[in-house]
Formats: sequence, C-alpha cells, structure tokens
Amino acid sequence: MQTHLTLWQTIRCLLNHRQLADRRAIDYETNRFAKVMVGIAFLVTTGYLMMLAVLFALIANDTRSMTALSMNRPNMPMQKFAINYSEINNVTETGKTICIYTAYATYEVLALHNRSEAVNEIRKRISKNAEK
Repeated sequence: MQTHLTLWQTIRCLLNHRQLADRRAIDYETNRFAKVMVGIAFLVTTGYLMMLAVLFALIANDTRSMTALSMNRPNMPMQKFAINYSEINNVTETGKTICIYTAYATYEVLALHNRSEAVNEIRKRISKNAEK
C-alpha cells in the first residue's frame, strides 16, 4: 500500500493523532500541569546557567572596571568609581588592597595582581599633578 502524503504531512498527521490520544487520557489535566511545570523549571535553569556563564566569563576575562571596596565586608556589592588624580592625597598598599586616601573618603581597592606597579603609577601621576 502506498501513501500520497509527503514527509511533513505524515509527521503532522502523527502529531495530530498523538495530541488527540493525549486528550482522551484520564489524567490529561495532571499531565498538562506537569508539562507546564517542567517548562518553567527548564526556563529557570536556563536563566541560572546563563547567569553563571556571564559570571565565569567576567572572571576569566579578569574584568577590572569594578572593584570590591573592602575585603573586610565581602558582601558589599561591587561599585564603579572615578577619582581625579588632583583629589588623591596618598596611596598605600596593604595586603591585597590598595588604599587611596582623599580629602573626602578612603577607598580600599581589591588588587590581586600588579599592586605595587599600580601604586607606583598612581604616585607618579599624583606628583605630576602637584607640579602643574
């Protein structure tokens, strides 16, 4: 016996029969609710994994545009800040942090790499600003 249906028509016909059989099932509403819950769980899991991917990409790229203000307060959120070199009074290196002292506030910047080079560079720029 030969059919005159194309492949897509055959797939559509089989899916239609499957859907009608599902509707005849006794626990149709329960199955439908379970499918919705699985879909929601899938979306939440996908969002979580995407968030982790972005977080790990930022760590891998060693993003330096945001910094923790203090290691003493690890739950403090990352914040962006900008300071003019003319506002800086002093710079010190303490452990894994660089302390920047201004007339208004003291900034503790987490610096895991190149701390001493960064402190020296800031001091050079402070002295150049003081000469002007």
